[in-house]
Amino acid sequence: MCLFVETLRIQDGKVWNIEYHNRRMNDTRATLFGAFSVEEDIRYYFSDLSIYKERTKCRILYREKVEKIEYLPYQLPCIESLRLVINDDVDYRYKCIDRKSIDRLFALRGETDDILIVKNGLLTDTSFCNVALYDGSNWVTPRNPLLKGTQRAFLLDRNRLREADISVMRIRDYKCISLFNAMISFGEIEIPVNRIFY
Repeated sequence: MCLFVETLRIQDGKVWNIEYHNRRMNDTRATLFGAFSVEEDIRYYFSDLSIYKERTKCRILYREKVEKIEYLPYQLPCIESLRLVINDDVDYRYKCIDRKSIDRLFALRGETDDILIVKNGLLTDTSFCNVALYDGSNWVTPRNPLLKGTQRAFLLDRNRLREADISVMRIRDYKCISLFNAMISFGEIEIPVNRIFY
């Protein structure tokens, strides 16, 4: 079985949304490895975080137990356009390092910066971000993303997003799309829907 990963944002000596990462990692361990008895606590693996002033990507690689931790500098990507890519078979419900199926879809982006994956006629995620669309009043996120991200869970818990089935045929009902994940804050990357191409 492949390695699974939690990607955490560290900035100004603080880990963002650590409780959501703990929950997802332990849910994955319980489901795939039957690791019910001992929960991992990511906090145990950190010592002095004050050295991380700039936005830093921390990757925790694990199977039944944590196997490796990496710290990498992070630069916000420039995403200004998306290509709709249809695939009803793609499955990425567990965050693992094997991304071959998503990489194959990403290769179809053409001249755009990233893809927006459509599954069973509904929007899901980009190649590495959850999404939300703005209708002029509310931000709506797909009810069934490929991966239930930690930032997505945080925003839903605070009622900043609401879930809905977003049909690919209704994209033009929205004004813009926001891309976000553990490393990218909600609102940092927003794209007008006319920059989503078929």
